[in-house]
Amino acid sequence: MKTDLTVRLMIASVVVCGTCQAAVDMVRLWRAGGSTFVTSSTLAWVSDTDKLPEHAVPISLSSSTGPYWCRGRHRGTYVPGSFGKDNICVIPFLKGIHHLDKFDILVSLNGSARLHLQPWDGFMAKPDNAILSPNMMLAVAPLDSSPEAALMAGHVGLGMKDRRAILIDDDTIRRVEKANIVVEEEPVSYSLGNIVLDDSKDTMTEHKVLLKTVTMENPGEEDEEVSKLVTYEAREKQYWGRVKGTVTALRAIITNPKEAPVAMPSPEKPLTLMWGINNNLARADTITLVHTLPAGVGVEVELEGRVRHYEAPYTATLTAHYADSTQQARNIVSLHTHEALVAVAAMYKRYYYIENGTDIEMPEVADI
Repeated sequence: MKTDLTVRLMIASVVVCGTCQAAVDMVRLWRAGGSTFVTSSTLAWVSDTDKLPEHAVPISLSSSTGPYWCRGRHRGTYVPGSFGKDNICVIPFLKGIHHLDKFDILVSLNGSARLHLQPWDGFMAKPDNAILSPNMMLAVAPLDSSPEAALMAGHVGLGMKDRRAILIDDDTIRRVEKANIVVEEEPVSYSLGNIVLDDSKDTMTEHKVLLKTVTMENPGEEDEEVSKLVTYEAREKQYWGRVKGTVTALRAIITNPKEAPVAMPSPEKPLTLMWGINNNLARADTITLVHTLPAGVGVEVELEGRVRHYEAPYTATLTAHYADSTQQARNIVSLHTHEALVAVAAMYKRYYYIENGTDIEMPEVADI
């Protein structure tokens, strides 16, 4: 999920990268004007690791062999640069190149990030979702005009006066007015399919809730069967996810398992929910109460609901859909919970005389 910077602080987490454990700082992204930043759900700076983390982000998006994006702290500023086979992070800063042995690596969590290079020059606004160090934007430019030219890695400053990219050109720096800024693309929606719930680890519990209290009365002079149509609210909660490298609260289409458990609603049709959060759903439903009452007698009726809570781990295929109609699928393991109203009972509790409201000694009746 992307959240305001005021909410997000540097977090200490764990990223699996082979056998290592590493500290994680989720990447910050640029917003127009620079007055606010947001936090990426799919990118992180990973440190304190003795080997290259899994899904390290290469400088050339068409390469998987490096060099990779790194950042190093120099004079109190995080500066992006290039990490190669010598296990050194090379950064361009001010008038020279610096070689750092303490640095962080940019990682795509679970390989879920999607990036592109946004052309930019000194006369253009800086693009939304530009990846930050967080003090500078990541930027590249080709070494020369040939089609196969290597990319020079570096940065663009965040200030209004920062109108050139500062890049690594071998052992020197190069300042250019035209560059490509590295930008993260967000999916517009998810779809979840091929769901397999682990019934060996599922749990199911039930509890009762009071849905509504109504009265029924027989003002006549003879015993009468009284009926009443009652509307009540049926509430439901569903949760699918979440997993690392996904955007929380994004629209998701859920295709239920073919052999859905008893707790699963509408297994024959997909559901549209918000990914990674509790979806609180509600609908209006009705029940017709029918009860025989003596002449001049009323009764208070409690509608009692039986709520079933179900949860189970599951495996599935999560597909991210993008604005350009492309998609990216991956297998996930996560947790599903579902809470729903499964039965309604009418409890005929307190009988009384309509004329004066005096209680009548009559046994309670349950109509299930």
